[in-house]
Amino acid sequence: YKFFYLWIFFLFLFFCVIFFLPPTTASYHNIFHALRPKKFNLRAAFEKIKGNIAHIKNFQFFRGLLLVVILYWIIAQLLEFQFTKIVDENLLSSVGEQNHADKLASGLGSLQIIFHTSALAVQLLIASRILRKFGTIAGFLLHALMTFFSAVSLLFGFNYFTMLLAKNNFELTGILHKNAYEVSYYAIHHATAKYLRQFLEAFMYPVGTIIATLLLLALNLFFLENHVLPILRLIMVFLALLMVIITLRLQQSYTNVSKKYLLESEHKLSKLHAVEILSQKGHRNVLSTFISALKKPNQSVEVKSKILSSLGQFQNQNTLPVIVSFFNNADPVLSITAIRAVTNFKHLKSFSRYHVIAELKNLFIKTNHESIRIRIIEALVALKYEEIVDFLMGVMQNASDKLKIAAIRASASFEDQMASSYLERFLKDENCFVKAEAILALWKLNYNHKRLKQLIQTMFQSSKREALTAVCSILGDIGDVH
Repeated sequence: YKFFYLWIFFLFLFFCVIFFLPPTTASYHNIFHALRPKKFNLRAAFEKIKGNIAHIKNFQFFRGLLLVVILYWIIAQLLEFQFTKIVDENLLSSVGEQNHADKLASGLGSLQIIFHTSALAVQLLIASRILRKFGTIAGFLLHALMTFFSAVSLLFGFNYFTMLLAKNNFELTGILHKNAYEVSYYAIHHATAKYLRQFLEAFMYPVGTIIATLLLLALNLFFLENHVLPILRLIMVFLALLMVIITLRLQQSYTNVSKKYLLESEHKLSKLHAVEILSQKGHRNVLSTFISALKKPNQSVEVKSKILSSLGQFQNQNTLPVIVSFFNNADPVLSITAIRAVTNFKHLKSFSRYHVIAELKNLFIKTNHESIRIRIIEALVALKYEEIVDFLMGVMQNASDKLKIAAIRASASFEDQMASSYLERFLKDENCFVKAEAILALWKLNYNHKRLKQLIQTMFQSSKREALTAVCSILGDIGDVH
């Protein structure tokens, strides 16, 4: 105990030093001054709460999220009460009154370890994959549905096993619920989200707990003891079903708030978050919103680039004209993004594919930007251009060293050993990086490894810094050359 009191004393002394003796350095002084406790203003606190409520009224999505959060905490408390009660009764019937408290604490602790270990496994292994594949709202919906089915199983077969199963299901899918809850705040501007989050977590969590506690007290007050649990399980079924219905209605409002921020917000980060959200599964009619956002005159390059990447992921051929229109954009970043977007299309129709390839070839001739021309080579390979061999041969014959490297890399991607006879001449190229890329390409094509090893050794022993840099850049792909 003496050590404990001593520890408290020094902890108190530490905080006194932090808050009352801040460093004189200006930057640190400002930080510690901001940490000083400010005088509490009751009126300002109520105004902040009023503002948070007004924000929630303006966003239908957050009105629905508010109800889901409250229902989640009510059900959590009701389930915890039944779980503790049945574990207590099971231990009482098996071990009796002797050491009952110790056995109960040990039993509850062991079960909680099992539940939360399972939840941790879900978090680490599959939670992000589920949200990425099915969308954010799917996280809420999976939890609500599993809770509903668990509540129904308790209603028709309440015993120790079904209770443990219901509790475990709630904890496992609760991880998805919490992940979806965290992600949902990206739908709105950061400053607004911060205050809404504080309001929800500071007020709604306790409100859900209080409602559940009052409900338990009311049931015990107005009903007989043997009627309390059946009525409680019926209430849980109703609350879980209500959570499912509200969650199903969340999807459209979640889509709408994201569209609103993409088209109307002046904050670039909010728009980028909106594009990321609308690119997820579960949203409807987002392509027209993306196209409208692309056509806005003052739209930032970053937002346009993000939208073009998302259009490529959707692979909707109706958006091809819009993507292709950015090939000749004045900003090379948008041109490169548009070219990369079309390479994602796996099943282009005949005329669409012909048009895209023609536009890429025209752009290759017109532009002097080497990064764009390199991306065009990669795109033509990905689109399986019929005359790609003639195209690559022309590039390797007349283009710059950077384009030669891109053409050599593209030639190796076909895994055709006959290509080695056309690439062999680049082993004598004066440019060290072209020579190194040719070595790597021929190595992948199983060309005379003995000769290639000798060339690698020669480049290692070279006095030129460029030769050493070039050969080091390919060793990761080649592996052990001994």
